[in-house]
Amino acid sequence: MIRRLLRGRVKSDYQISYYRGATVRRVERGRRVDWLLDGMPVSESRAREYMASREQTA
Repeated sequence: MIRRLLRGRVKSDYQISYYRGATVRRVERGRRVDWLLDGMPVSESRAREYMASREQTA
């Protein structure tokens, strides 16, 4: 909880869940944006690449 306070307030937070449990989450705090793929931090390009690949199979 203290780490959350030090990082700043959350401006936006959204999550996309895919079939079979895969999730992509984007959390914006101030000027910083964190991308998480199944709970693990990844780069924005990696997260977008994963979302694009899942859209093609849908």
